[in-house]
Amino acid sequence: MKAVIQPPREPLINAARADIDISLRYLSGGGAGHAKVKIRKAIQDRMTEFSDYDRFVFATDEVREGIQRTDEETEEEPSFEKVAATELTLDQTGSFRTLVPLPKIDKPQDLITELEFADPNGEIQTASAKIPLWPSRYVIGIKPDSWVSSKNKVKFQVVVLDIEGNPVPGVPVQAQLFQNKHYSHRKRLTGGFYAYETVAEIKQADGFSLGQTNADGMLITETDSVVTGDLTLQVTAMDAAGNKTVSNCEIWVPGEKYGWFDISDNDRIDLLPEKKHYEPGETARFQVRVPFQEATVLITVEREGILDAYVHPVSGKDPVIEVPVKGNYAPNVFISALCVRGRVKGTEPTTMIDLGKPAFKLGIAELKVGWKAHELKVTVSPEQGVYTIREKAKARIRVLTSDGSPLPAGAEAAVSVVDEGLMELMPNKTWDLLSAMMGPRGYQVHTSTAQMQVVGKRHYGIKALPHGGGGGRQVTRELFDTLVLWNARVRMDESGEAEIEIPLNDAVTSFRIAAVAHAGTGLFGTGEASIRTTCDLTLFSGLPPMVREGDVFRAGVTVKNGSDRLMQVEVRGFLHGGADETALSPSALALAPGESRETGWDIKVPVNVKELTYDIQAGEINQNSSDRLRVKQKVSEAVPARIYQATITQVDPLVSMEVEKPADSVPGKGGIRVSLKPALSVSLAGVTAYMKDYPHTCMEQKASRAVALQDEDLWASVMAELQTCMDEDGLVKYFPNCRYGSDVLTAYLYSIAYEAGRTIQDHIKEQMEKGLIAFVQGKVNLDYPLTAADLPIRKISALEALSRTGKVNPGLLPSIPVQPELWSTSAVMDWLNILEFKIWCRIRNQK
Repeated sequence: MKAVIQPPREPLINAARADIDISLRYLSGGGAGHAKVKIRKAIQDRMTEFSDYDRFVFATDEVREGIQRTDEETEEEPSFEKVAATELTLDQTGSFRTLVPLPKIDKPQDLITELEFADPNGEIQTASAKIPLWPSRYVIGIKPDSWVSSKNKVKFQVVVLDIEGNPVPGVPVQAQLFQNKHYSHRKRLTGGFYAYETVAEIKQADGFSLGQTNADGMLITETDSVVTGDLTLQVTAMDAAGNKTVSNCEIWVPGEKYGWFDISDNDRIDLLPEKKHYEPGETARFQVRVPFQEATVLITVEREGILDAYVHPVSGKDPVIEVPVKGNYAPNVFISALCVRGRVKGTEPTTMIDLGKPAFKLGIAELKVGWKAHELKVTVSPEQGVYTIREKAKARIRVLTSDGSPLPAGAEAAVSVVDEGLMELMPNKTWDLLSAMMGPRGYQVHTSTAQMQVVGKRHYGIKALPHGGGGGRQVTRELFDTLVLWNARVRMDESGEAEIEIPLNDAVTSFRIAAVAHAGTGLFGTGEASIRTTCDLTLFSGLPPMVREGDVFRAGVTVKNGSDRLMQVEVRGFLHGGADETALSPSALALAPGESRETGWDIKVPVNVKELTYDIQAGEINQNSSDRLRVKQKVSEAVPARIYQATITQVDPLVSMEVEKPADSVPGKGGIRVSLKPALSVSLAGVTAYMKDYPHTCMEQKASRAVALQDEDLWASVMAELQTCMDEDGLVKYFPNCRYGSDVLTAYLYSIAYEAGRTIQDHIKEQMEKGLIAFVQGKVNLDYPLTAADLPIRKISALEALSRTGKVNPGLLPSIPVQPELWSTSAVMDWLNILEFKIWCRIRNQK
């Protein structure tokens, strides 16, 4: 099933109520008529942010003048645990409209609506939606240049946006300065104790008009402050309807008596881009706020290194630089502008100061670049939208580049078809391959220069770090896999098209067809489409997947009428448990068009049964519409049989003992087990059972399972993965994503393959041999703890593995200090095996 919470079409601007539409429908089609649901509502503060305006503070609480005490209790925001649930019954179409009264708000908030319902399987599910509430059509943001201002100076930027994040020009902005004072005093409590009480006093100090925003919705202001100390700067704007939006931030103005807190000079300047986002082929323009009349700018495009570099002159009359945006700049780059001014003519240095010395300033800005150069447009077109169960659906996939140019040779798409019921539980974000590839990159560049030595700066350090700137067929339905199709490599033809065939299973639901395409080394794209399976009469299982012996429960099923006529339906069933078969009593239902109802049987789970199978059939009386469903249910033991006493003895010539059934034993469970074996080591059934259930999956563990179970297919799969677990030195890694391989693991795999008679591909085996020899020679340095202590033992293990195939050069032995008193027992045994190989080589040479 799928639940939808639909907010009003128009944004809620200072609204008194919200009309919310709720619908609950089956994925196979049709609404869940007369379904009972619960709805919860709560209002919470909304975090207002816009990606293109980092470091701006948007839509905060309005400053309130007066005295505030720190011990005053604030109202606790409501949570869903404290919000009462309202029970509703949907109409015959599975829909409902609810009216939510809204309070008066002075900042953006969210109306959170949660819908709780029971699906036909009996599982409780929820769906939720956040509906934004706005006090105004505009959102105002403020960004001070620094939280500490110069003496009596306040410099800041203001931006006015609409609720979609678009700049709004020509909006008048008002500003206010509030002075914050904090007082603490000690007061006497009952009993002779003392406590401290803190009082904050907020008082307006100044108010003034800033003017109107420019074409980019921005307003840059520098003004004098009539007060000093801890201040709050608040800006206000009005929309056309007179609704107010407010934002504020705290700053510190030191004044004369706070001179120790003043800001010192530095070599940083502002580099302001004309806009935050560009597409390849455009030209990015930047304003360089350089304090020089004329300067030469070294412009570098940086990201994990230097991508491009330019030299451009700037002046106070034309402080603008331009950078052409290239496709390989996606998803983001950092523009660095190093402005250099030479010595000022006519200003001679003195013994105390040199006012005409050379100077430089550095500015850095981040630029987001579009993905068009890497984007593929993928279209998935099913042959039809509705199918019946077990049909073969067809779909055509078409892949194009963003500019219409031909696809590179070898373009492919990975195609998956998934039940959308699974997608309702957890959306799959891994399909969006382009977003994963185009995630924001870090700066990872450190700029150093010797110009500080020439200019004579008094401080040193890293100057280049940036400061930041949502059927019925007579087939028993028993195939319900959520993954219907997975094809990792679908080849595109010359025109960028391919056709796929999808064998549908028995689920009556919707299926999502997702195609993730890639071409060349830098082109990615994703396309999706949905199809659904349906039938006039449908059965949905509500059986629990597992029960215990002796349980008594209600085995329920939901019957749905998907047609547009009244149906008289009879439901029958059979229960199979082991060798027994029980007929379930039939039931009759009258279903209106689109209606669904539940029916079922009271079941008591038998004993000594591992699985129950239900065969359920629903058929329309005197009509052809019907549906059949087969569901398997796992049965676990309520009281599992376990060994209370065991004896092992030798039968020579006769063994007898007295046994008695415990008085409290469960009837039909347990017993006596006697087994005769010619020797103790004949059976390894326990080892085999243990390795079959072994859950871990590193390379060593998978190889050990394959050898212990003597499973050739499992060994072949391990060898197929082995190439992906090799490092550049020829050593095997425990997992493909490990950074380095392990000499211990490589020696183990080499030895166990030889002992078990298994083969390793020749080219991989040669890599392993070269890696082990290089390790013994000291050419491979592995970062392991206690390296110095166990290094000789690991070298002995590596040589012992190579000695099995005669790959040991006796010249490698002197690299190992012979200290058997410090070796482990396994190392001594490995050394003996190596020496046996050495003696064999000497005898062979003598012959």
